[in-house]
Amino acid sequence: MGKVLAGKKGKVEMGKRVTAAMRLSARGRVPLVSIGLVGALLLLAIAPTADAKTEPFAMEPITFKQIAVPSSVAPAGAPVFTNDGHHLLYGTHSGDIWLTNMSGSEQNCLTCGEGPKPPVVGLDNPFPDGKRIFVGFSGILECLPSVLDCETHNYLPVDLSGSQAPGGVILPGGAATAPQFDVGQGASPKLSPDGEYLGFSNVRTDGFEEMIVAKLEKQPEKYVVTDPRVINPPGPTSAADPSIYAWSESSGLTELKTFTHGGADVTYVESGGSHSENPDLWEVNLATGKRTRLTWNADWDEDMATSRDGQTMAVWSNRTLHVWDWLGGLLPVRSFIDAPMVGAEAGLLINSVSRQSCEGPIWLLPAEGDREAKLAGEPIVSWDLGLHEPPGGGNSAINGWPIWNRQSTELALGEREQGKQLLVAQFPARTPKEPEPTVSSAVGSWAPTPQEWHPPFGFAGDVTLQGPGGGTVTIHYGGLLGATFGTFSETYENYSEDGESFVNGTKTIEVVKPNIEEVHEIAHLTMTGAHSGSTDVDLDIVGGGPSNPTPTSTGYATTTYDGTTVSGPPPWLTQPGPCPVEIPSKPRLTATASALEGGRYEIQVTASVAGVGRNEAQVDTEPVRAAVIEGAGTKAETDGEGIAHLVVPAGGPTVYKVTAGQTLEPTTISLTGPTPEAKVCKAGEVGAYPSCVTPQLIVARAKLTPKRVLVRVWVNAHGELRLTGGGLVRRNVRSVEPGSLTLSSAITKKKRKRLRNHGIIEVPMSVRFEPTGGQAIKRHLALSIQLRGLRAAGRHGPHR
Repeated sequence: MGKVLAGKKGKVEMGKRVTAAMRLSARGRVPLVSIGLVGALLLLAIAPTADAKTEPFAMEPITFKQIAVPSSVAPAGAPVFTNDGHHLLYGTHSGDIWLTNMSGSEQNCLTCGEGPKPPVVGLDNPFPDGKRIFVGFSGILECLPSVLDCETHNYLPVDLSGSQAPGGVILPGGAATAPQFDVGQGASPKLSPDGEYLGFSNVRTDGFEEMIVAKLEKQPEKYVVTDPRVINPPGPTSAADPSIYAWSESSGLTELKTFTHGGADVTYVESGGSHSENPDLWEVNLATGKRTRLTWNADWDEDMATSRDGQTMAVWSNRTLHVWDWLGGLLPVRSFIDAPMVGAEAGLLINSVSRQSCEGPIWLLPAEGDREAKLAGEPIVSWDLGLHEPPGGGNSAINGWPIWNRQSTELALGEREQGKQLLVAQFPARTPKEPEPTVSSAVGSWAPTPQEWHPPFGFAGDVTLQGPGGGTVTIHYGGLLGATFGTFSETYENYSEDGESFVNGTKTIEVVKPNIEEVHEIAHLTMTGAHSGSTDVDLDIVGGGPSNPTPTSTGYATTTYDGTTVSGPPPWLTQPGPCPVEIPSKPRLTATASALEGGRYEIQVTASVAGVGRNEAQVDTEPVRAAVIEGAGTKAETDGEGIAHLVVPAGGPTVYKVTAGQTLEPTTISLTGPTPEAKVCKAGEVGAYPSCVTPQLIVARAKLTPKRVLVRVWVNAHGELRLTGGGLVRRNVRSVEPGSLTLSSAITKKKRKRLRNHGIIEVPMSVRFEPTGGQAIKRHLALSIQLRGLRAAGRHGPHR
């Protein structure tokens, strides 16, 4: 093994190929420990699809707080929240850990006094006891009496040797026919929310990164890990195992990202396996081993953190930007050999001359993900704050769950202006919520030990597997030392996952030089049937190891799927300088108005992101909540469906400004008020129209709840309104201004059933209106309530 993977002091000497979570280290900013074997990515799955979710998604206002750091300690970065949610921990270039309040008025160095300190800091995770900080593979900082008041400190290293195979040798098992080697420390160490477990990725020859969750225990002079469990998808049980999932899903390049849902789950990224060369996020339940795919877009998703209330995912992503999809991820084909090439590709995209600071932004998505690429999410983009300009670029690293504050209303983004300021995204429309309950991160018996886990790269030979929907795939594993050196291929013959789309062709990956310092891929695949496309690749990647830390590439890759074609490498990959043009612009607000009566408008505010969907050709338009519509001395705010109501004064047109924070481009909308009315008809004058105006009752809008219909009624004159009939909740007499009221009527079980079956019901109501000084009118309303659109049409009885 010696010359293939050389371990040194627990670190993997593999050049500058690092994980996306380590971008600060790659840029020479705050030194973060744990240089990984391959560069960034990956994930995996056993369950083919995520559970369907129907909760609405809406974009929202985002603002920013800037916190200056002492000039003597800059550059600074990698901020995370303390347990109270009102302070930030951050690391400095000098290797110290600092604490600041949210105004920046009180800042203290936790490691500057007497006592030992970590040799390298970064990826700080606070312990729940408020007295300790996990600082990555370096170890643990202990503060007395607390982190918030660290009068004295101590540092203890973390010994990960308990997670490694004895002597670093993994004996054959499963389908593996030759011993493999455990190199040790890899990437992305994380502390569980209960402070009892560590999650991290080890490096080994047959799978590159094995994801481990292990018990953390304190000894007098150090912390150690015990009972390590591998949470990767299981590999084949033998050379005769017919399971495509075992051979495929354990063959992708995976990397642990963070704990979620109070510690019950772990997220990870996988490229390869169930979706060839497409880095996407997955979540695995630690107790049961159930896996859920979170993202499906064809480009690069990786680092992520779910808000403490479990509702929102913040994900580092190149979605819509065509950074990775040209490598083959646009075409949804299951693969069995991707790990070696993905490692080289990740190193190329991260460590090339122009890619040190210009990766994609953070996007907000629902916690369950992008709904099979139907949702783009909301990008946190703000050019005016320098979020994406090198060498700042502080919007490109996510250190796991502590980047969210306890209340789920703020998100620590990183540093700007070369580390002279910290930046925090704020969500002013959110109500502070309590975190999800903290639970144990103990791993169930489903997860094997490192010695028991055997991915397919330990197997030498050929295997032919049946497609779930027909056809076959024949895989050749020709590794001279696992996945790190050798030749691998897969040949598809009418292979199908669903019996509707079929794949033919061959893909070959040759690791030309050990340590994946040169990897060559040739692929010619076609898909026909319900979906069509192709992948044509002849790409050689050289570098990324100790002898050549800056990778270069020759060749090409072109991928087509359902009418969309992408090709690479893109020209910006080798062009130094400012961030390339693929960084997205701010989505622009769109406001549309529907006129009601008497100058009243219903306004819908949305924002759109193009380039989504499985073929990256769709436009995702979502409502914007808490958008402000302001003008002519009036203001309205949109609800969760992006809808607001506004009464426009007579005359016009009046231009209203529509805004929603600092990351969505504002817009305007012009609204015209009503023609001024002369007067309201008095008693005996009802027939004198148009010399006077008859009071009116207009059904404006209806909304369906599980047991009631809410009907909004508009009135155009001063007076009293009496609500009667139809099971109305309110039956009082009240004074009303021109505008609207909401009436509520119960729905019988019979009508609910009819509504479910036919999408329409009728609800009778009676409304009596008594205009001031005028003649009372009464309307019998037979409201026709439609399930879709929630519109109401009223058939009105005579005036009385």
